[in-house]
Amino acid sequence: MDVQQRTDDLKNKFQKASSPLEEILKNAPPGDRKVHANALLCLARATMTNYNITVQAYTAEHIQQIAWATRNLLELSVWTDYCAKSSNNANRFLTDALRDGMGIFRAMENLSSLATKNPRTLKNLAANKVMIDTAKRQLSDGAVKLGVSNLDHRYKKLGAVVKELGETQATAYNNAIALLSKFVHPTSLIVTMDLDSSWTKPMIDGFFEIALAFADGSLNEIASANL
Repeated sequence: MDVQQRTDDLKNKFQKASSPLEEILKNAPPGDRKVHANALLCLARATMTNYNITVQAYTAEHIQQIAWATRNLLELSVWTDYCAKSSNNANRFLTDALRDGMGIFRAMENLSSLATKNPRTLKNLAANKVMIDTAKRQLSDGAVKLGVSNLDHRYKKLGAVVKELGETQATAYNNAIALLSKFVHPTSLIVTMDLDSSWTKPMIDGFFEIALAFADGSLNEIASANL
């Protein structure tokens, strides 16, 4: 397998897909077209980042790492298909970053409340609460400036997006995620079995092919998006 040649081909495809988006972000006036370009460029860059991790894991023959990066590329391909369809979808994807941020601070808040109540912890919790409250307020203020008045709504889940994209894609996604997750998480398979190269190497080869297909498909979708 000529990994370097295939990687070079993918890098060239990334440049062709990303250059027009960079031009839009540089020259276009504020509006839906710029939002659309921003989302797609972020997805293109994330795709290449995770593809590069895939190559590193493939070279090191690390099955858990390549499964993780391949699963990321699968999820990125779903978001790419979703965002490429419309600027409204792209805007929802971008503003979900604010909802993700709020979810982080709320989780930190909940974890802090569960800490053991002793003088040292209480002092630390008080400091954490001030930091969390400040961060939540700043995030809410920033959201309002971007036209997002309510961060209480949950972010759009990937499973819902897959269903919107159609039954065929949903079936492919569910099976791929089931396969990759067996190697990503500390499952009984990973924890108890001998990860002998005689059976992991063919799996790693297969994951690399899947990862390349996801990355290639995402970049094709981005390049053909109607902005």
